[in-house]
Parts: sequence; C-alpha cells; structure tokens
Amino acid sequence: MNFLKGTSVKLVGVFLLVGLYSSAQDSTDREDFPLNFPLVISYQNNSAELSHINRLRLQILADYMRENSKVKIVIEGHVCCGPAPKMSKKRAKSVYKMLKKYGAPKDQMTYVGKSFDEPIVLKERSEQDKDLNRRVEIELISH
Repeated sequence: MNFLKGTSVKLVGVFLLVGLYSSAQDSTDREDFPLNFPLVISYQNNSAELSHINRLRLQILADYMRENSKVKIVIEGHVCCGPAPKMSKKRAKSVYKMLKKYGAPKDQMTYVGKSFDEPIVLKERSEQDKDLNRRVEIELISH
C-alpha cells in the first residue's frame, strides 16, 4: 500500500478516490495533513453483516493504518427508524473486529454506537431515507 504515501484518501460510495498532494506543499506538512475520511458503510435492515466491497475498503484502511501509526479512527454505528443502541454498537464493533483481523492496530481505533442520535434524515419517509441512516461512519483523526 505504499502508493498511499503522500496522498490524501477519501472513500465514497463504492469508489476509492486518491488525491495527490499539491506539489507546492512542503513534504514536512504531509505528516500533519488532516485526512478527510468519512468512510460510510451501509447495511440492510437489522443487520451488521459487512458486504464484500466494504470488506475490501476496510482492508485498504487497515493497510493504511499499519503504515501510518499517527492516524487514529473513530468508528460510529448508526441505525434507522428510532433508538436501537445495541444494533448501532454491533455494527461499529463488526467494523472494528474486521479492521483488527486485517491487521489495523487496536490502539489506533475506537468504536461507539450512536443509535438514532445523529440521523442523516430525521423524518424517514422512504426506504432510501432509512438506508441513509443505517450506516457506520469512520472518521480519521491525525495526531
């Protein structure tokens, strides 16, 4: 995964976008460059099962974390349709466990279930609205 050195990374949907730093940027700034990385993983209703594409994304993230010991992540589980703290934590923990399985250092990550505290769509009127709220978000924090 050395191709990630000196790049900013953002995973969106099913695409991996790798943006090179501006050549004018001093190389000493790269270590402290804040990563913009809300990695969003969607789920089926009442499920914490990770899809194949999401497991591939997590493999990329785990490789990146192993190579960048200053990077720390927070894994936040969310649900649709009202409070469900157990399911939101189960989703976050499934991502945590998969990252650990792929070799991400456990001291670089934490997880939390947010239940329905931070919905993307407050008044869910369709299945699409529910799909948006049924997710795990991974925030990268550079230290």
